[in-house]
Amino acid sequence: QYLGDSTHNASTSAAGSIVVTAVAARSTTTTLAVDVVTGAPYQAVTLSATVAASAGSATGSVEFFDGATSLGSVPVTNGAATITKNTFGAGAHAFSAKFTGNAPYTNSASADVAGTYVAVGASDEQTVTVTIPAGTITITTPYTPTAPLELGTAVLDSADSTYSASAKFGDATDPAKAIKITDTRAGNLGFTAKVQSGSFSNGTSTFGGNYAGLTDVRAVQLAGNALLATDVTPTNHIAYTDGLDTAKTFAVHAAGTSIGTALLDGTFSIDQVPSSVTPGTYTATVVFTAN
Repeated sequence: QYLGDSTHNASTSAAGSIVVTAVAARSTTTTLAVDVVTGAPYQAVTLSATVAASAGSATGSVEFFDGATSLGSVPVTNGAATITKNTFGAGAHAFSAKFTGNAPYTNSASADVAGTYVAVGASDEQTVTVTIPAGTITITTPYTPTAPLELGTAVLDSADSTYSASAKFGDATDPAKAIKITDTRAGNLGFTAKVQSGSFSNGTSTFGGNYAGLTDVRAVQLAGNALLATDVTPTNHIAYTDGLDTAKTFAVHAAGTSIGTALLDGTFSIDQVPSSVTPGTYTATVVFTAN
């Protein structure tokens, strides 16, 4: 849709359509192996799940169980997932693994694996508690009202009489200059990060946030951090074509993966700004959110 200006009428293209066909479901089979099924209680026991798929390598997560008690959920890597616990007291245990697949992989569950642990000699069980904090999620950018991102002087395109400008937004290789998202929430919830631009104004003239965009979005690994940049999926939004007048998702961190800090950057731009706007320095407020 072309909005028009003082000398050109507005116009709208004909509609286009695409058809997206889902990939056919792929069946899976989950098997469980337990390295220690006898001996003393409270020793380290490793549960190893293997997920075989009818085609390809299954992706998703495996939740391990001791009877009806969940032992935790682990992402599947190369068809396998493992967990180690030392919480199994004396008595009989029934271990199992349940795979939850990402499309097109179907869910599956293992057969139970029995384990029996027997205390030797005198024993005295004690109860110890610990509280895992709920944690928080924060997002920061390197720019402030007193130190804004400078796009420089806009360039006039003589072919369509519109202005454009762009500049690098942040530097993901430097934590102090990156779009920085820190997630310490328990539960491996993942996050969705969004960006929205308000209108640009010079005090007498304005143009909307739909003329703004964020492209070349990337995530860079923070050394020594459990959150992997490869688990962050970036999305680009082209100025005017897919503007930022409404909140747009620019990065998603998958649930079920490690928490920590993500460092991102991109290119912020304006494009197709009508030449009917008055000259001057325009300012807009850009809001980044993560949840």
